[in-house]
Amino acid sequence: MYININIMISLIQKISFRFSGRMQFPQVNHKPQPYTGIPYAQIASDRAKYMPNFYFAYYKKPLLIHEGYMQYLYDH
Repeated sequence: MYININIMISLIQKISFRFSGRMQFPQVNHKPQPYTGIPYAQIASDRAKYMPNFYFAYYKKPLLIHEGYMQYLYDH
């Protein structure tokens, strides 16, 4: 099956243009609670001590997500 790449690019541009004006995140008035948990430095040192090395292969500073609301996640 042969598909012309220019036709595919044209179709993708038309589709993305149609959806670009309509897609929006819902309005949210949520304010996250302040983080009151274990200090980040202690969590990082415990992870380095007890977790295997391959666990940290994709990032240098891991996230500490403490709260989520709808489409939002809140870090420490």
